[in-house]
Amino acid sequence: MLYLKLKARQFLNNQKGSLDDAMWKVGTAVIVVLVIVAIIVIAPGQATSLFNTIIDYAKDSFGL
Repeated sequence: MLYLKLKARQFLNNQKGSLDDAMWKVGTAVIVVLVIVAIIVIAPGQATSLFNTIIDYAKDSFGL
């Protein structure tokens, strides 16, 4: 147990960055999820078509 506490403390001490950067990333992720959910709720048929198009484009781009 002591070993895990030491490793956790070392991990936390090695972290770089600021709270502003972390909040920006979390906030951006939340907004993206809300936009996706809104698209699915407002126009489920169009959302499915859009997501399938995006997935097909990504597969073609990466050669999958």
